[in-house]
Amino acid sequence: CTRKRQVELAIELNKVALEFVHTVPRVLLVSFVSSTIGVLFFIWWGITAASHMSIINEADTPYGHFADPGSCPDGWLGGFAWKDFSGDSTSNDLCRGNKPRCWRCAPPRIAVGAEFVFNVVIFFWYSSLILGVSQFVTASASATWFFTPGGLKGTKPAVKIGLYRLFRYHIGSLSMGSLAIVVTWPFRVFLALAQRLVQANNNLIQTFCCIPICLLGCPVHFYQKHLRHLTRDGYIQMAISGNEFCESARNAVFLLMGNFLRFGALSVIKSLVSSIIFGWTLAATTLLGYLLILGMHPGVNLFLPMVLVVAVGYLLGKLYSSVIDITIRSTLQCTMLMAELDDDDFGDSVPPDCVPPALRRFVPQVARNLLNFDAVDDASSVLPVHKRMKGNALKEAMQKLLDETFQDRNVPGKHTAIHLKVLSVECMENQRTMKSYYACRDSLKSRRQKCVRFSVMTDNRGKELAAHCPMDPSVNESWFFHGTSEEAAKSILRTDFRLPKTHTHGGIYGSGVYVAESNSKAHSYCTEDATKGWPMLVVRTTLGLVNNTDERFPDKDVLKQAIDNRSYDSVCGDRRKITNAFGGWREFIVYDVDQVLSEYLVWVKQK
Repeated sequence: CTRKRQVELAIELNKVALEFVHTVPRVLLVSFVSSTIGVLFFIWWGITAASHMSIINEADTPYGHFADPGSCPDGWLGGFAWKDFSGDSTSNDLCRGNKPRCWRCAPPRIAVGAEFVFNVVIFFWYSSLILGVSQFVTASASATWFFTPGGLKGTKPAVKIGLYRLFRYHIGSLSMGSLAIVVTWPFRVFLALAQRLVQANNNLIQTFCCIPICLLGCPVHFYQKHLRHLTRDGYIQMAISGNEFCESARNAVFLLMGNFLRFGALSVIKSLVSSIIFGWTLAATTLLGYLLILGMHPGVNLFLPMVLVVAVGYLLGKLYSSVIDITIRSTLQCTMLMAELDDDDFGDSVPPDCVPPALRRFVPQVARNLLNFDAVDDASSVLPVHKRMKGNALKEAMQKLLDETFQDRNVPGKHTAIHLKVLSVECMENQRTMKSYYACRDSLKSRRQKCVRFSVMTDNRGKELAAHCPMDPSVNESWFFHGTSEEAAKSILRTDFRLPKTHTHGGIYGSGVYVAESNSKAHSYCTEDATKGWPMLVVRTTLGLVNNTDERFPDKDVLKQAIDNRSYDSVCGDRRKITNAFGGWREFIVYDVDQVLSEYLVWVKQK
C-alpha cells in the first residue's frame, strides 16, 4: 500500500510539473538562454585558450647547434629536433668534420602553462555556474508558482522573481557550489595516477604506501558522482527557503535521507517521463523539419539538412526534459515542506489552497485547513452578495463614483490628477473576509454606540454599489480607494489586507492600511499594466472615531498608542496644505485589517 502511494505521488508530481510549464511557458526560455550563453562562452573560451597556448616562451627552447638530437627537449609539448643543412660551403657545413653539430631545436607548437591550466579551471567552473543558474531560476519559478494561492497561479512573474533572487541574493552561493564541483577533479586525477602507479609497479613498499590513497578512491568517486545531484537539490532548497548554499545543501541531504522511498519512486517514473518527452520532441522536430524541407526544396539532398534538424531536435528535447526534471524535484520538495508544517502555520503567508489539487491528498494538514479556509456559501450565505450590481450597470455606477471623487490638488507635487475611465470591474466574494469585516464593524458600533460624524468625499455616494449591504454612517463607514499593483490587488482580494512591516512609500503614519477618499490620491500609488491599465481597489472602510492630524511629520508611536488604548479607531492624515511629492490630499489609516473590506477591483485608464 505504501509503495502504491509513492508511485501515485510520483505520477501526480509529473502532472503538476507539466501544468506548471503550461502555466508559465517562459520558464523554457531559461534553459534555452542558458544553453545559448554556454555555447557563446565555449567559443570565447576556445579563442582565449588557443591564444594562451600559442604564446611560446623562447627561453625554454635551447638555442644553437648540437651534435645529437637528444639535446632537445622530448615529448609532444617539448618541441622537436631538426637537422640544419644551411651551410653554403664545406668549411661552413656544421654536419661535416670531426665533431659535427648540425642538430637544432624547434620550439613546441603549443605551450601548456599556468595560464592554460587556469583557463581549464575557469571553463569547468563557469560551465557548472551556467548550469546552476538555469537550475536555480527554474526551481525558484516553480516554488513561486507552487506557493501562490490556487486562484492566482500564473499571475506572478515567476521567472522574473527567480532572476531577481538570483542576482540580488544568491549569485555568490551558486559560484561557491559550482566551485565545489570543480575542485574535486584534481583529487580524481591524483587518485587515478596513484592507481596506475600501483598497477604498473610490483614494488611492495610502493604498493603499501599507495594503499591508503587507493582506499580514498571509492568515496571520492562516489562523492563526485553524486555531488552534481546533491548540488542540484541544494540549489532547489536555496530557491525555496532563501538560505545560503551550505545550509541549503545540508537540508537537501536530510530531506533526501528522510524521503528516500519517495525520491526513489520519483526517479524511476521521472526517467520514464523524461524519456517520453525527449523522444516525442525529437520525433516531432525531425518530422516537422523533414516536411518543411521537402515542401520548400523538393528534390534536394536531405542528408545534411536532416542532420541539422535532428541535432536541433536533440537539443530541444534535452532542454525540455531538463526543465521538467528540475520542476518535478522542486515540486516534491515543496510538497514535503508543506507536509512538515503544523496546522497553526497555515494562514495568509502560507495559504493551504496553494497546494495544487492533485497533491492535496498527500498533505493531510492541507485537507484539514481547507475546511475552514475561504469557505464561500451560496444560497445559505448570510451576506447577500448576489444582490450586487453586475455588467454594464456596475460599470456605470463605478464610473459615476470615480467622476464624483476626482479631486485636483491645490499644491505642486509629483503626481498630476487626471480623470479616469473605467475599463472593467471585478467583484470580490471572499465570504471569510466579509464576515470578519462585518463582525468588526458591529463590535466597534457596540463599543462606540455612535461616533462623531467625520465627513469624507464619498459620503452618500456610490449607494448603488452598496445596495447589498448599505453603509452605516454611525461608525463613519464609507467607500474609499486603494492604489496598488495587479499582483498585490489580487492577493488582497483572495486573502485580505496585511499590515506591512515596511511601507513602499514611507508609511509616515505607521504600519497600517492606507486608503484615500479621492481616486486621484489613490491613483498616485497604482502600478500600470501595459494592456489592462491601472488597478485600483474600491474598499468599504469603517473609520469609527477619527484622529485628525495635519502635521507634516507626526509621531507614529503617539498615533498608534491612541489606537491601542481605544481613544481613536483610525487616523486622518490631512496633507492638503503640505507641499511635497504626495501632498495635497487627505489619506486615512486604519490599524486593523478587519476595518477594511475590498469589494471591487477596478481597471482604469486616462479619459
